Amino acid sequence: GAPPASEDDEAIDVPFAPEIGTATPLNDAFAVGVLEPQGKTTRAGLLLVGGPLSAGKKVDLGAVHGDVIAPRPVANGAALVVAVADGAPHGTLLRLARVDDPLGAASVSWGAEMLEGNDDSDVFALEAGEKSNLLVWDDWDPKAGHSVIRAVVLPSGDVSKAPAASLLSGEHDDAEAPALAVRPG
Repeated sequence: GAPPASEDDEAIDVPFAPEIGTATPLNDAFAVGVLEPQGKTTRAGLLLVGGPLSAGKKVDLGAVHGDVIAPRPVANGAALVVAVADGAPHGTLLRLARVDDPLGAASVSWGAEMLEGNDDSDVFALEAGEKSNLLVWDDWDPKAGHSVIRAVVLPSGDVSKAPAASLLSGEHDDAEAPALAVRPG
């Protein structure tokens, strides 16, 4: 393209489209994770559409840093549990939140944080079951010299404290890009 007409033109922010992530059903509606550029920052949020929301609704989850993927919401009864990726000095920080009354007042309660580490992949997955929530991610293990899959199991709907992460992948397996699927029970 043509060079800017003046130095002032370089300061103009170019609008970019929001990055849409995964969706989860919530009663008759859906909750979708989103990253939205706003000026020089990026904000994480949830878009709630369908059901009783004729015009949809946005729930702000705050500013995030770095090149991260959109928040991952999962329905947990009438609430949502959300994992929000945020850039950190030594990798990616996964922040957990609970959103009560998401189709109404949408009260956000922040909880545990896990460091995903400095591997090449920022992939993580979150699912909710009747009795627990499971968060998995890939991480670089410098001692082993390869990527591994780590996980934390949280009580259903409680994101306040996370136990120490467990290693899920085999000792000699180079594993990355975990995915979860809900199953009955």
